[in-house]
Amino acid sequence: MTDRKVLIFAGTTEGRKLAEMLAENGVAFVVCVATEYGAQVMREAESHMAARYGEWIDLRQGRLDADEMRALMQDETFSVVVDATHPFAVEVSENIRLSAKRCGVLYLRLKRDTGMGGKSLGKGRGTEEIHYFADSSSCAEFLSRTQGNVLLTTGSKELAMFCEDEGLQERLYVRVLPGLESIRLCDQAGIPGSRILALQGPFSPELNYALLKQYQISWMVTKESGPAGGYAEKIEAAQKAGIPVCVIGNPEKGEGLTFAQTVERLRDILGVLLPLHRKPEIALIGMGMGSREGLTVEAWEACREAEYIFGAKRLLEIAKEIGPQRRAETAYYPYYLSEDILPCLDELLEQASEDPGRSLRIAILFSGDSGFYSGCEKLYRDLQKWQVQNPSRIRVYPGISSVSYLAAMTGMSWQDAGIVSSHGKGTKDQWAAQLLRTVREHEKTFVLTSGVEDVRIIGELMQQEADDRAVSGSVPLISIVTGESMSYPDQEVRERTPRECMELEEKGIYTCLILNRGLGKEKCPGAGEEMPCRMITHGLPDSAFLREEKITIPMTKEEVREVVISKLHLTPNAVVYDIGSGTGSVSVEIARLDPGLKVYALERKEEAVELTRRNAEKFGLQNLKVIRTLAPEGMDVLPAPTHAFIGGSDGHMKEILDKLRSQNPAVRVVVTAVCLETLTELMKLLECPKYTNVEIVNLQASRAKQLGRYHLMQAENPIYIAAFDGKEPE
Repeated sequence: MTDRKVLIFAGTTEGRKLAEMLAENGVAFVVCVATEYGAQVMREAESHMAARYGEWIDLRQGRLDADEMRALMQDETFSVVVDATHPFAVEVSENIRLSAKRCGVLYLRLKRDTGMGGKSLGKGRGTEEIHYFADSSSCAEFLSRTQGNVLLTTGSKELAMFCEDEGLQERLYVRVLPGLESIRLCDQAGIPGSRILALQGPFSPELNYALLKQYQISWMVTKESGPAGGYAEKIEAAQKAGIPVCVIGNPEKGEGLTFAQTVERLRDILGVLLPLHRKPEIALIGMGMGSREGLTVEAWEACREAEYIFGAKRLLEIAKEIGPQRRAETAYYPYYLSEDILPCLDELLEQASEDPGRSLRIAILFSGDSGFYSGCEKLYRDLQKWQVQNPSRIRVYPGISSVSYLAAMTGMSWQDAGIVSSHGKGTKDQWAAQLLRTVREHEKTFVLTSGVEDVRIIGELMQQEADDRAVSGSVPLISIVTGESMSYPDQEVRERTPRECMELEEKGIYTCLILNRGLGKEKCPGAGEEMPCRMITHGLPDSAFLREEKITIPMTKEEVREVVISKLHLTPNAVVYDIGSGTGSVSVEIARLDPGLKVYALERKEEAVELTRRNAEKFGLQNLKVIRTLAPEGMDVLPAPTHAFIGGSDGHMKEILDKLRSQNPAVRVVVTAVCLETLTELMKLLECPKYTNVEIVNLQASRAKQLGRYHLMQAENPIYIAAFDGKEPE
């Protein structure tokens, strides 16, 4: 933070904008406001900025005469005094200028743009010409000769001047700021409460027009206050209502600096590189379930403060209900993808470069929670790249997800639940396989759906699952809680049977909770009486896999699978090749360990490929892909392996190992060999220094088989298991 200090006399939007810009760039300052309401506005700005920059504002409240101004400037060391008071506060400005001159402090007058902001005055439908007056006195004298109600929007300071004529005073409706001083001045002028409109702007043309019609206004009075004072919006409303306007002209005669010129001067005086425009503030907001009542307080405030809002049309309607806090008009864009949003942000920045004081408060809306199956993460990453060339502040606001909402409605926790989404999850069969697997492994499974069609699919799958359990003697206790239109007045949360879900017709937005109350009591179909569906280790019995009795397809037996998978030393998110997969027993066991694993089963025989696919479907494995190929052919198009199991090489062991190392020199490999010839070939290959950490295990298992009342051990074929790592080239 610079040690150069600025004194700001505020009273306008420009003064507040300058204070915020100085705070953003670490410039120390004191800001003085005359009224309690002015202090309130600055404190709101302080609260907004303090969260970003800490305690930044030294606020002084109260009207100061010339002597008090000089005392303030003499007591503290200021590099410059900026007069950002209202253009109609002529006497105050003169006192500030003279005080600064006598104290030897540089004085800058920050003047307000009192033009129409590019809008034409023109004439309203059936209106008389707009009447201009040099001061309030001449305007009041003119109005005393007219008829009809008058809406006075010039504030409370000169209200008494319009009340000198009793006839005019009885026709006045006065719009003033909602501060105690304003109300007190209205009371002193004899304005009853029924004709005091104590409101805080900004005011849209629509709101101005509504007030004109509500109070049957025949004349509107305004100061020539410019865009920041809502001048154009008043004129537009009066023209629409077909009534004349009295305009009190700006007493300043062109003296002073624009905001941009003031910033340029402060750059030179303070030696601080103030930006051409203020940094955009971009809020990525999770809008929760859909109703505005379900928003967090922070998200609500971010929506209210936003000047530009992006999102799907449904979410924009919610934002419009909340309403802007600082602007008469907020721009809404029906975009939620990076390719649509980023060009708009570039255009807004280009416009802002022409106005250094212009703030860019931007909100981008997402349904549900920003970190839960949301497009927020991708946009956030894209914005970080965009931010390199466009310095800005980005913050993510979480929302209430449909899962947490439905959990609350049912009184259940969700930290131990499975979660499945139908959005962008491949084909129906792939999504169904993932859902079945998740349900079999969890007592509670939440499902995010795309509509009632998905609910019917869930019902069909769960009914089939219940029927299969009933046939095998298991407990078929499965029910489905459907949450429809949650957080809206017509929400319905109801527990249904699978068959009721199959017959559901009402279209809507659904989230489902599948309750698997029979978990731990059911058996995997075909797995034997003692084999539960849910296991936290590998180790399925051979009987759990589908086999073709008439077709001889080799399968790695369960004791061998145990050692093979242990020797693979699998890691999170590993990419695993099962070369010569046969029935797919090893591929299935590995894929069941963690959905983050990517398993590729490579097999040349069509019958074996089909059998592996069927086993993958049986266990609901979306992370297992089956490829018909004779390795090493076809391996180039796959992701580089981190691990590989070779259960069959068809005489191409060397070519397969060379290909694996070309894809990943450090690949972890496990090979099984039944024939001594295969073992001999493998031992010669492993003499190469390209491999390290070589282990050779001879495994022979025997199983007890009952013969009458005796149990005899029957030996399986002995098998050699080699495990080794590829060596990174030096």
